[in-house]
Amino acid sequence: AALIKDKDLPEEMLDQMVAARRFDIYPNDPGHSGLDLDGYLRRTGGHLMALSALACDMPPAQTQTASDVGTAMAIALWMRAVPDLARHGRVAAAELDSDALVARAQLGLELLRAGRSQNFGPATSALRASWLTKPILLQAAADPRRVIDGTLQVSEFRRRGGLLWRSVLNRR
Repeated sequence: AALIKDKDLPEEMLDQMVAARRFDIYPNDPGHSGLDLDGYLRRTGGHLMALSALACDMPPAQTQTASDVGTAMAIALWMRAVPDLARHGRVAAAELDSDALVARAQLGLELLRAGRSQNFGPATSALRASWLTKPILLQAAADPRRVIDGTLQVSEFRRRGGLLWRSVLNRR
């Protein structure tokens, strides 16, 4: 509460995050049928990234770009979770169509690309959480079957080395 007040974080974004997460808590609630997946990913991952960046003193004018990066990250994380979500009946068949998976991965790559040209200053560390997003989305776009069979992954060497490299250069 103190952080929200001190940084003047937009309460509307917080309210939207809470409302979106109600689907996770009450998945069988009749009011949650027909989940808008893209909206859900924007209101959860996108809003979280934007709020994190704002809390790290990112200029408010860059909120949309930070939200785009967070949405791209949410798409990648959703794709990695698909096998588990499918086992629990939490994924619609239409979302597992190869063309739909490729389109969603390409959307994530577009959103990520838009954020690449931005200088986020002190908020760079907040956006660093998205550093594995691009390789995961590239894998999904190249072979959507990897989403369904749960083989979207990045090697341990690339994960550790990439994070170290980004930290040294102060990049996302």
